[in-house]
Amino acid sequence: MKKLLLVVWMMMLLTASASATPPAVEFAGDGTIKGVPRAKTGVIEGTVVDEMGKPVSAATVILDSPPRTDAPQKRLAAVETDRHGRFRFDSVPPDVGYVIAGETKDRWGAKNEIDVEAGALTDIGPLVIKPGPRF
Repeated sequence: MKKLLLVVWMMMLLTASASATPPAVEFAGDGTIKGVPRAKTGVIEGTVVDEMGKPVSAATVILDSPPRTDAPQKRLAAVETDRHGRFRFDSVPPDVGYVIAGETKDRWGAKNEIDVEAGALTDIGPLVIKPGPRF
């Protein structure tokens, strides 16, 4: 009986490992991975405020890739703040040094060196935008 149970257990183990094929990876035209599972990405959120600390609604918040010497920086996503000045980027691949900029037609501000970990929420706190041109 013990041999039979051992054989059945071994067969179940072999069947389970043979059917556990990894999901296919699909690449976009620029070489980035499409549809990275959420468990392997992070989230960035924060609030856009003016120089007085008041929330700014309808501001555009831009997420740029980390600046690197071996690749040009590129815009990854853009969202608009809600009526409380809040914004959120979901499914951000883990990396260090992201750049986030907030802007309206007459105000601008940015935060650099934002690190994202897989499965984690990165709250950047308030992003202050002030009157004046972009840098």
